[in-house]
Amino acid sequence: MLYVNNKDIVIPGQLLAENERYGENCMSENSKIYSKIYGMAITGNIVEVISLKGVYVPRRDDVVIGVITGVRGPVCFVDINSPYEGVMISEKSNNFSSRLEENYNVRDIVSVIVSDVDEVKKTYVGRAFKIFGGNFIKINPKRVPRVIGKNKSMLNLIKQKSNCRIIVGQNGVIWLSDGNVKKAIEIINFVADNAYKAGLTDKVSAIQ
Repeated sequence: MLYVNNKDIVIPGQLLAENERYGENCMSENSKIYSKIYGMAITGNIVEVISLKGVYVPRRDDVVIGVITGVRGPVCFVDINSPYEGVMISEKSNNFSSRLEENYNVRDIVSVIVSDVDEVKKTYVGRAFKIFGGNFIKINPKRVPRVIGKNKSMLNLIKQKSNCRIIVGQNGVIWLSDGNVKKAIEIINFVADNAYKAGLTDKVSAIQ
């Protein structure tokens, strides 16, 4: 018997199910299954909990980079590096075609803006444009504000140091092209790894 729905947010010690198979981040006592952590419950063949630490949770107006995973007439489904799938509908995305399958294919990489997130985290995205070529890296989404910096100061510094074109998605996916991509990636990873330290801008400025 299940006591939670699929993708419900749960807290440590919360009762999830009874007399069910269980997996990651769960514990059992007297046939009752409890969550060990704060996270998202998954109720498929087994009950398990996915940690939300470092996971991207969509917010309205976020710019994210994703991959088209499905196209059905006027609807596209987008993997936005999150437990929550992005849904792009032609009317919501301001596309000229009423059928998105005329514009997009599975595995296309796109930059999109989160246009709406409802109470169950169903995520709508729009204002999409395709990304061609370049390089991609992923960082912890919680480190993105540090990589961008106040008024984009850190991002502009990284661009200046590397002469790269860079798009930073709030979901932790970053696109880089032209310039010294290797150097840009090294700096971005350095910033992400040291995001909690003071004087980071000075340290990046000193990089040759």
